Amino acid sequence: MNLLLDTQAFLWLATEPERVPARVVRVVKEPSNELFLSAASIWEMAIKRSIGKLSGEMGLADLVSLAR
Repeated sequence: MNLLLDTQAFLWLATEPERVPARVVRVVKEPSNELFLSAASIWEMAIKRSIGKLSGEMGLADLVSLAR
């Protein structure tokens, strides 16, 4: 199954997986599922980072690489 991740869902999965329902984590981790992240999500995260609404030790490129 192809899954297009919402920006917030992606961020929670990458940084705070405990906030994501267990059922969703199981679906995302299923090896037969392919995960996608929209270019708009990258843009949204870059904007949030630039205005201080997205912080953390992980850089944007590192976050995005988690989607691979």
